Amino acid sequence: MQRESRKRFVSTSFLLRAGIGLPFLYAALSSFLTPDAWVGFLPQWVDVFGPERVLILFSLCEILLALWLFSGKLILASSLVSFLIVGGIILQNIGALDIVFRDISILFIALVLAITHYDSDRGRIAAIWNAVKPAYLEKTAAKTDPSFLPQFQNRAMTLLSFVLSVRSFLHLPKLQNCGKRNAKRHDGS
Repeated sequence: MQRESRKRFVSTSFLLRAGIGLPFLYAALSSFLTPDAWVGFLPQWVDVFGPERVLILFSLCEILLALWLFSGKLILASSLVSFLIVGGIILQNIGALDIVFRDISILFIALVLAITHYDSDRGRIAAIWNAVKPAYLEKTAAKTDPSFLPQFQNRAMTLLSFVLSVRSFLHLPKLQNCGKRNAKRHDGS
């Protein structure tokens, strides 16, 4: 039963990742083909950098994010990045809510994906964080502001606490308990 539960989890995870990645991929490719249709969604402050350049850069980032989602590596991190990007898109285009209202569902898909992969990915992300933190962040923090690193850690922990609180509010199970619960349900107990 655990194997079936794991297969179901993996296929569900892939469908959720495809639900986020395909819109990113479509938007990026479409913005390369018809940039005039997409430049209007950029905020006014990007005019300083040149909207066409920003659109190309953002489209490349969307393609990379879609490929990251499809790869299945560090799903928690990729879904949180997706959540932040889609949330930013919605907030920047709140006046065009009749067009971007569909993005709200993508926003929640990214949140669900982050919640469901929290337990399986947090160890890998912590290992990467511990490898990167001494090498990069402490040097950067020492050059800029000595309070940078604790503030960054607090913000990261706040975001993870939010994900955990949403998961507990929705009463979502941890991944390792799924097989045991499904086995009980099928045994009739």
